[in-house]
Amino acid sequence: MTKIKLMCDSNCDIPVSTAKELDIDIIPFAVTVNGKEYLETVSFSPAEYYEMLKASKNLPVTSQITPMTFVEHFERAAGEGYGAIVLTTMTSVGSGTFHNAMVARDWYSEQHPDSNVEIHVLDSQNYSISYGYGVILGAKAAKEGGGVERVLTVMNEWFDHLETYFTVFTLKYVHKSGRISSASQILGEALGFRPVMSNLNGVFRLVQRVRGNQAAIQAVAQLFENRRAENTDYVVLRGDTDEEAKTLAALATEIAGKPPVDIFYAGATISTNTGPKITGIGFMAKPD
Repeated sequence: MTKIKLMCDSNCDIPVSTAKELDIDIIPFAVTVNGKEYLETVSFSPAEYYEMLKASKNLPVTSQITPMTFVEHFERAAGEGYGAIVLTTMTSVGSGTFHNAMVARDWYSEQHPDSNVEIHVLDSQNYSISYGYGVILGAKAAKEGGGVERVLTVMNEWFDHLETYFTVFTLKYVHKSGRISSASQILGEALGFRPVMSNLNGVFRLVQRVRGNQAAIQAVAQLFENRRAENTDYVVLRGDTDEEAKTLAALATEIAGKPPVDIFYAGATISTNTGPKITGIGFMAKPD
């Protein structure tokens, strides 16, 4: 049986303890805050990063994972006896990470022509724990003795039907990241507007704009009810928003008849652009 190594970039928001338990190699993004570089999942917890983000004078900057970094992780896995590597990245639409991973795969093959290690690079088509859960499913399949084909099938089934809906409870960071104008931020905050966003196939869209936190949570839950596939898992995302995430999870539990897999923290690469005041849901959608 081929020994399989699951890898992903740190945008996956898989808890470190879960990654260790399931033998998932999380490759961290570098994040620069006030001129100092940190590594996501290594240098701080999500909760610690929220405080750093609030205190930062300027919006932190995230650096791409280089092809050489990916190659180093491939080489380490090969040295540890893995016969196959399945690397998943955040969506290729919003980042060059997937491209760098593909370059690394080809580079590894050129540098190690005698290597028998299979390297599969998957474009998750999404962000955060929404795609991270697909990696968890793949790791569980591998742990249960599934071969490479089984692992890839399980993961791609999740990625190909994945939809994410979320809301933010402040427009400050969305404005700082350049996604809305100063005038929109000021007016939106004054009127209590909350954007309800979707991420489908890596593309963010404004689904609707509502007034108030509770209305926003209700709107996300309604989208979940309208779009979810029956009898499938789902995950809830949170930032510095314990009460809001628990409210969304409770609504989703009532809709689905079962609770989410868990409520997961948004990491640095997500919360930098959305702010720490965020909650959302990721799930497999029913066919159109």
